[in-house]
Amino acid sequence: MYFTYLVMIAIGILTSNCGNEVEDRRRVVYVDEEGKVVNDQDANASEGEQPENPSEGPIVVVPVQPPGTSLVGAITSINALGLVVGWAVDDKETAESLEVSFYIGDNDSAGTLVGQAVANLSGFDNNYEGNHRFEFSLPEAYRDGNQQKLYVVMKGSGQEGPLTPQAKTYTAYAPSAAGQNFYQAQVRPALNNCQGCHPNEVNYDNHFRLMLDKSPADGGTVVNNRLILKASGGLNHGGNNRCGGINNGACALFQQWWNLEFGS
Repeated sequence: MYFTYLVMIAIGILTSNCGNEVEDRRRVVYVDEEGKVVNDQDANASEGEQPENPSEGPIVVVPVQPPGTSLVGAITSINALGLVVGWAVDDKETAESLEVSFYIGDNDSAGTLVGQAVANLSGFDNNYEGNHRFEFSLPEAYRDGNQQKLYVVMKGSGQEGPLTPQAKTYTAYAPSAAGQNFYQAQVRPALNNCQGCHPNEVNYDNHFRLMLDKSPADGGTVVNNRLILKASGGLNHGGNNRCGGINNGACALFQQWWNLEFGS
């Protein structure tokens, strides 16, 4: 099944004093569940006919409302820690805050409901009046390092419909007990000399986050994540090289910890 974005392409045709009209052309782009374009067609063309000049003009992409509703919204991002960010709004009743439900699976009927949120936060919401952004942290059970699909439904004003894209693929990670124990027993004591410059940052949660920048799903390894690169003197680290080498000192402990969390 394809999901649709409406793409407006303004193709200017020169007008003269004779009153020739300017043509307004549209192109509909079909995308798959990951938001990738798989086909496009001129909305003014007959079925199957491709646009004559598909690359002309500026392109503005907006999510298409589910049929028969005034609800519109989108999943903006899902990070490696399982934080889902997006927005949802009733464009006819912008004073209302929509409820957003999260399902693991391809849709709400076949998926597993894992939580709900209210889209009432400030931040990016496609410039609608009011606050319509939402955040939701996926439960640890669905942050196991395996690729999964998230389906999100918005509800309000007696209506409901899916966000765009309808199903978004993600890979997220949760801390492990073995990793936490190793960090507290081995890694944290080796970082006492970092406390002076980072008094509130030398802790498990912050360093786990830095290890996931870059995540294994995005090509992260024991030696190219942000934590070890900074500790070994990279990324403009103000403390310079604190390991003496990427395989020495605290960096060697970081590698052991990474393997406990994400596997060798």
